[in-house]
Amino acid sequence: MYMPQTYEQLSANFPMCRTTFCTIVSEIRQEIQAGRYSQCTLIDEKPVRVSPLVFIDYMSHRKMLRNKNARKTVKPFNAADLRDNYPIAPDSEEIAEIVIERIGYVEKGGEEKQ
Repeated sequence: MYMPQTYEQLSANFPMCRTTFCTIVSEIRQEIQAGRYSQCTLIDEKPVRVSPLVFIDYMSHRKMLRNKNARKTVKPFNAADLRDNYPIAPDSEEIAEIVIERIGYVEKGGEEKQ
């Protein structure tokens, strides 16, 4: 149910281009090195696959994690808590809508949700 997913699988529910996906994967790699996520959350073989729980967590905290002072206030990653907050399957359209709404994510050129 929470198997790592490719760009094609994630982009079916999260509106992003391949370049944005590659940028996010690169940032997740940095978080793995910093110790936020474990090595098994990102499979670096072609095609690259990312755990949907890590993807959702990272997208939810992306702005804060990229700021060296704000990142100190971000709670550590906890997959069990994330599953409780998002009880439906991560590959469904419903969870994508919930996450997009909660984090206010939009592609460049789009209007941010208020």
